[in-house]
Amino acid sequence: MSNSTELLKGKKVIIIGGSSGLGRSLAAASLAHGASVVIASSSQEKVNVAIDRLKQQVSFISKVPLTGQAVDLKDFTGLKAFLTKEAPFDHFVITAGDVTANFNFPEQEIDPEKYIKSYFDVRYWATVIAAQHIYKNKLINPGGSIIQTIGTSHYRPPPGWGLISGLVGAVESTTRGLAIDLKPIR
Repeated sequence: MSNSTELLKGKKVIIIGGSSGLGRSLAAASLAHGASVVIASSSQEKVNVAIDRLKQQVSFISKVPLTGQAVDLKDFTGLKAFLTKEAPFDHFVITAGDVTANFNFPEQEIDPEKYIKSYFDVRYWATVIAAQHIYKNKLINPGGSIIQTIGTSHYRPPPGWGLISGLVGAVESTTRGLAIDLKPIR
């Protein structure tokens, strides 16, 4: 069995949502373990700040490529172009998502275009379209993986998140199906 600290050495990891939180931590860990990393976020400014922070955080980063660019997950054509440009890669991770912290169901009026469609486009359709594009165009190296983070709101939704938790549950269900449909990619 391989030493776990060597598993990412020489691999390429794409992280959408890599400018903050879990995504940036994943980028730092991947870099520390020898992977080249491409981070993407909703704005180039966020990407630039994250790259600067990562360079400060991981001292030997000059030996490992780190790049990034802005990607709008609601622009599916742009998302596919980004993936094609960055191919081939070994791991694709989406930690990004629109946080609807002010959503208060059932008191707040439901505006499907403002809340539901936007959230679904970013958290559901972007993952499905990216996964299909990666699979159909063989953009990921053998042994690669597609990873989607969703949190726990579908198991224990906070007050006002009843509707959002259903959307998160749809992402989880689809992810399980994608694991079967896209094999051997995991």
